[in-house]
Amino acid sequence: MQDQARRLDGNAAVLRLTRSYDSDNYKYELFADLNEAGLTVLVSSKQLEPQDLLALYDTRQYMDAVFALQDNAYSFDPKGSRSEATVRGHLLLTFMAAVVTRKLQELSAQLVDTTDSMLQHLRNHKCMVSGEEIAIAKVPTSVAQIYEAAHIKCPSVLTHSLWLEQHRSK
Repeated sequence: MQDQARRLDGNAAVLRLTRSYDSDNYKYELFADLNEAGLTVLVSSKQLEPQDLLALYDTRQYMDAVFALQDNAYSFDPKGSRSEATVRGHLLLTFMAAVVTRKLQELSAQLVDTTDSMLQHLRNHKCMVSGEEIAIAKVPTSVAQIYEAAHIKCPSVLTHSLWLEQHRSK
């Protein structure tokens, strides 16, 4: 197999396979060649540029680290699940985490901050819960910048009934 690799950054490369796969077993041959090269294949229903693929690949690597899917260190891994609903729930949570991670990466580029640092700032924004009311603490400057970049309006008080009204109207 003759491959040409073009380095796009320090960790990833885009490979062009120049071998023709015209036998009946082309799927298996292609899979074997990709597996031998140690490649991960990203399939998309829309046209993507190589520089966009690298960001998605980095997100996938980050998600693997967050959920430790390859190490099977946590019970998030659906391989041992007993129902389809469990697998679907796992996929939904993984997708939501990937979307949030990607959005945070985009925001961190705008704010010249790291994703981990942003999450630490957001974690430190406190609130007090009493009965039906949630009193949200004054927004620190670092958190206010993140909220502004993400177009999030933070209320000072949130009640259970107010939250229900806001979400019923959507």
